[in-house]
Amino acid sequence: METAVMNHTGPKEMVRSANLGLETIVAVAVAFSLPIVAQADSTYHDMSEYRRMPKLYQYDSYENCMQSKPAATFCVVKTVVKPDNKSEIWEIIEYIINDWLLPNISALRQQHGSVINICQNYKLQTEYNLSSFSEIEYCTTGEIGARTYESNLLTAFSVRRNIHRLTEAPPDNQFQQDLGFLDAVRVLAMTIVIFSHVLIGERMTTSQTPELAEIADSMSVTQIFAAICPYTVNIFLAVSGFLLAVFFIRYTENKRFNLNQLWMGVVNRYLRSFPVYLMVMLYTVSVSDLLQYSPSAYQFMVLSKAACRGKWWINFLYISNYYQPQELCLIHTWYLSADFQLFVIGLAAMMVMWRYPQSWKWIMGTLFGVGFALPAIRTYVFALDAMMPISNKGHHLRLWYERLYVDFYQTTDVHCASYFAGMFVGIIYHKIRKNEQLIKKSRIFKVLQYLIVPLLLAFFLPAPVFNELDLPKPSLWMGLYAGLHRWVFAISLAVIFLMYIFNESGTLFGWLRESRILQNAFIRVSGRLSFSIYLIHLSVLEAILSNQHEAVRLSMALMITVFCSVTMISYILAFLAFVFIEKPCDIMFKQLLSGGSGNSGPRKNAEEGQNNSSRMISVSIQTPKTKH
Repeated sequence: METAVMNHTGPKEMVRSANLGLETIVAVAVAFSLPIVAQADSTYHDMSEYRRMPKLYQYDSYENCMQSKPAATFCVVKTVVKPDNKSEIWEIIEYIINDWLLPNISALRQQHGSVINICQNYKLQTEYNLSSFSEIEYCTTGEIGARTYESNLLTAFSVRRNIHRLTEAPPDNQFQQDLGFLDAVRVLAMTIVIFSHVLIGERMTTSQTPELAEIADSMSVTQIFAAICPYTVNIFLAVSGFLLAVFFIRYTENKRFNLNQLWMGVVNRYLRSFPVYLMVMLYTVSVSDLLQYSPSAYQFMVLSKAACRGKWWINFLYISNYYQPQELCLIHTWYLSADFQLFVIGLAAMMVMWRYPQSWKWIMGTLFGVGFALPAIRTYVFALDAMMPISNKGHHLRLWYERLYVDFYQTTDVHCASYFAGMFVGIIYHKIRKNEQLIKKSRIFKVLQYLIVPLLLAFFLPAPVFNELDLPKPSLWMGLYAGLHRWVFAISLAVIFLMYIFNESGTLFGWLRESRILQNAFIRVSGRLSFSIYLIHLSVLEAILSNQHEAVRLSMALMITVFCSVTMISYILAFLAFVFIEKPCDIMFKQLLSGGSGNSGPRKNAEEGQNNSSRMISVSIQTPKTKH
């Protein structure tokens, strides 16, 4: 087949940031002249040579540059690659110079030209083994960029930009590679949460075959699975604790202690969760009951609407899991209360460690002790089982009066060990990155890698015992078992996180990390939608169950159908919520809190590397540029 090479010339714009050390930040856009190789018949394009060359267009964020402090300058730069006959890449580059000047450009070239040439040559030498000469074509100064504050508030509602913010890939660096697996963790945990809620919800409907649920509950496999499901939220909490520590240390390193970051961090964390939370609350207290159709719908719609109309304010104070915990409004939002409470505690602990760096071992040791003691004490004092047994009776009336749920499961102290374990991993992460011999020489870590699976099995397999036997309570040994159970699960999560980040390529986790199979675009977007999905999915499930026919027969096919429906609709609604509510409000709050600079220090969302991840599910602290 005959092919033809067509020379196509166009400006290559590449933006790079350079600190001039003169109270100025310069961002540059670079222009290249490159050929495109194409098939003559236009049905096939051989892009292999094209991809070897420097990119034709590349920009950094104009908004970030204009909002930087100190004053910023954004420059469009034309970079001409220097001839190099020894370079294979040079052979396919057409050397074209298009020299033209705008007013006052000479002064800008004289001021910033040398630094820009250094930056561009460093990149080209590193990535392509080429040299270049760069000339500034146009610059926008920070004074002009400062006028964009009002326009930034308006562009916060840009659908195109918000979709781009949702789908854009994070920077390709070591830090992002280390944290890239967290989106996959969120997606996996959110999938389990939705499926478990479907199983519980179906038991609240007027099924014609309730005996099938009783038969399934009597099976040991079901009892073990039911014992594992409640720990799914601990995964979210471990991720939140990990991100809190990682980004806090990254921001505060080599900076002076500033107590203002505590209350500003709490305020920003509250505002980040508020918009979508408010949307779900308004739906629940207004029109949610209009979707009911079946006889059992009153459990989902009527009761929920009545509870939220009287207790909405408790939810927005994030104390619903302790204050008037019965008849909880939006029952799944106990997690948001627990996560916010742990964020405040964790941020306070990180502030103390910032002020007194040598105290971190004592503080983390204390937190681990608390994570063991609180579940043990609560189990003993309230005379509860160490593990949640299956109870169909408790499913009636939305679990509002189930003692094990109200007095144990939805409390913060029962789940705090996982959050503190995540914080510990975040602290250790930075220490290991500075000295990787720490983890290679750690005998404890080597032993724990082989013990986590046997330990988890040892604590989950006895689940049928708690379902079949009515053990005497209160019991000291049961309290110790409950504390140790949660402590072991928290340690297991910490070890798994460290194994993924630091294990060598010959291991399973090393292969997962290097293959980046857990960092594809679908998982990345799903992880960023995780917060909205978590808030929305139960309302979707309730709407589906409220329209389920009273003569429905329980079956696995029905469960899977409802699960798929809830997941699909929740993703669609979460996408719309992100584009039209969550992200616009996030941008506006950042602008308002930072006085228009767009940079709120440690409060800035970790989306710059994790890109919205996580409030969950929430990224625990907002910090400069990475979640169901």
